[in-house]
Amino acid sequence: YSMYSAFVWWGCDQLWQGILREDLVWMLEGVATMLPAVVVVALGRTRVFNFTSRLLESKLETTQLDGAFIAELLTDVQVDLGQTWWICREQDDLSYSEDDFRRYYHPSRVVEVCQTFITVRQPNGVTRQLNLDSSGDAEGLLEGARGRLRCIEWENMSQRLMSTEALPSTSVGISQLADLSRPV
Repeated sequence: YSMYSAFVWWGCDQLWQGILREDLVWMLEGVATMLPAVVVVALGRTRVFNFTSRLLESKLETTQLDGAFIAELLTDVQVDLGQTWWICREQDDLSYSEDDFRRYYHPSRVVEVCQTFITVRQPNGVTRQLNLDSSGDAEGLLEGARGRLRCIEWENMSQRLMSTEALPSTSVGISQLADLSRPV
């Protein structure tokens, strides 16, 4: 709470200086400096975070556009031969802590670069082709994603499906999941 008290102290000082100088800008800066800290202390971090999260994530269309924008940014990434490319591990590497990304990903080397895909060689020597669809803007990516959107019916749901065990690591696994789903 020392950070919050510093903001409150600083805001009070600015507010007081504004009152002494009869300067509205200083008074408003003082209130603007201390108000967020006062709200967090009064309501609690978790409540303020959850409220802000709900406010920002409340519109599905906005979240979809955000995701499409990030995907558009990723399409502009230049891939070079010999570059390190991180691949999701089939099982977590418990030798790394939970907040270390290497627990979940392992490095691979890019061995081939084409316009629509790259080929990477994993540490075990296995090569994989990864699609790179670099065409389109955020709206086009979002439209394409909506066109490929699939739904898994309730009768096909299971505890295994909802766990990380169901994450496909091969094209066979992906097709098995596709068999459980239907286009939206």
